Amino acid sequence: MAKKSPVSPYDDDTDVGRRDFFGQLFRELAKPVQEFRSAVRGESPGVPPTSTDDAAPVGTWLRPPGAKNEWLFTATCEHSGKCIDACPARAIRRHPDGTPYIDASEQPCVVCNDLACMSACPSGALSVVPLTALGMGIARIQEPKCLRSEDVDCQLCIEACPLLDFGYRVLDLSASGKVLVDEATCVGCGCCERACPTDPRAITITPTRVLTP
Repeated sequence: MAKKSPVSPYDDDTDVGRRDFFGQLFRELAKPVQEFRSAVRGESPGVPPTSTDDAAPVGTWLRPPGAKNEWLFTATCEHSGKCIDACPARAIRRHPDGTPYIDASEQPCVVCNDLACMSACPSGALSVVPLTALGMGIARIQEPKCLRSEDVDCQLCIEACPLLDFGYRVLDLSASGKVLVDEATCVGCGCCERACPTDPRAITITPTRVLTP
């Protein structure tokens, strides 16, 4: 079945809207587990640890799908904003330097049917590439932060992956119940990061292109 392109990420008639609704519901249900875990560790609920080597980033900034390597991208981009206007999920924002970026923790790329931003780019800074070559980043799991390590049957990141609608299972469970990432098919859209209910998030995107906030 073809994936329906969303008009808004919060439209109740879209896959993204339904995922966001159920994700928010699960976050509310998961709060007691989060608060208990924070109390055991001596942390304030909702406040990330101040110093750990594996601490997740506060946010993940990505280039839009099909972006060229960073040097060529910044040299080619005309700052027209056409990719921003074309994005049906309103995920693409304008960086202070004029170039487009995506903050996956706020609104990820939803991998819309026509990948509108790529074809809208007038300069070629975004190339029209196949689905599995979008190249925004790779999802990374930090097991100690995952609710599954507390025996909570959370699968929000798995269910949020838009590539499921195209027949790709990027995220899955191992025999022991841990979340696994198929790095060969992950495009780094950030939907899993946005869906993760933990704070800090247990799954984040490592960007392919480095962009300074």
